[in-house]
Amino acid sequence: MGLAGGMLTLSLHQRQLFDEAAAGQVVTIMAMGLLLTPADPRFGDVGMGVASMGPILASLVARRPLRCRARWLLAAIVGLGAIASLFGISPIPVSNAVLAPTSVLAFPGCVGIVGHTANRINAAYEVYDKAQVTAYRHLIEHVQDAVIRFSSTGEVLLASRSSEELFGCRRYELTGTGPGERVHVLDRPAYLSAFADANLAGRTRMIELRMRRDDPAGATKLPRFIWVEISFSPVLRSKGDGSRFEVVALYRDVTGRKDGEVAMVEARRVAEESSDAKSRFLATIGHELRTPLNAVVGFSEMMTSGIGGELSPTHREYAGLIHQSGKHLLEVVRMLLDMSKIEAGKFELQAEPFHVEGLIEPCFSMVEQLAKERR
Repeated sequence: MGLAGGMLTLSLHQRQLFDEAAAGQVVTIMAMGLLLTPADPRFGDVGMGVASMGPILASLVARRPLRCRARWLLAAIVGLGAIASLFGISPIPVSNAVLAPTSVLAFPGCVGIVGHTANRINAAYEVYDKAQVTAYRHLIEHVQDAVIRFSSTGEVLLASRSSEELFGCRRYELTGTGPGERVHVLDRPAYLSAFADANLAGRTRMIELRMRRDDPAGATKLPRFIWVEISFSPVLRSKGDGSRFEVVALYRDVTGRKDGEVAMVEARRVAEESSDAKSRFLATIGHELRTPLNAVVGFSEMMTSGIGGELSPTHREYAGLIHQSGKHLLEVVRMLLDMSKIEAGKFELQAEPFHVEGLIEPCFSMVEQLAKERR
């Protein structure tokens, strides 16, 4: 039975039917225990020992339904063995000459199978854990953002290679509470609050603040502060003292973006000041132009009406052109003054009918003399 079950499970395993192969191993062991238990009328015989290996193996390699069935089957085998021991009966009579060597071979063999399986699983997990650790170290050593891992008490446990470039110092200089000491004094309350949220409350926080960057090659030791975006992430699976969590922090230099934002704000301020200056200039020049133009229009209208004396036809024509041009300039000035209303969003359009000749004839009059000269 053991040989047949082993060959069957090996065949299933080679076909990559892993769940079926695991079930075949468990069933084979349980079946061997089921046969050996009735063959020996004593309670706690080798058959029960073999059967007990089935649930252990199922817990290692099988899914939950098979694990439950293995436990129920073990309970049934134990009950059968108890009945056989209580009444001293052997439903499957086997001589001791056959039972003894069979038991000697079956139980160590099942224990060996379970032990080998546990050893293979443990080796696989060790390889997996080592691969995970290697991948994690490779990631933090080659990522562009600086990675720093803090203990539950706030001390630096690990700093990536990129942190040296970000802060301008060696990694060992960041041990202890080094990163916190580099935060600008005005930004330290926000830094401590964000770190406490991740360390105590287990919440992820992201902040932007100023941090000191050293310049070892510089002639002066004056501090230079850069803008850094920090993302605090708690390590939820590893609690430290009480309810504190370890924290992994990502540091990213955003000085260029901040400088761009400041430049945009400054450019917007300059543009708004220029717009205000333009509006004030248009309003001032409009009012300054309207006063002399009103005089030009008014006196030309008086000349055409004959108030200052009778004019010759030529002079009357010239006075009319002066009057039309003055009114045109007044309209232009009025449009300049309307620019302030347009920028304030208070300009209103008024639709009304007009005669086209009233617009075209004055235009012809203003260019008629120049057109005649150039034929």
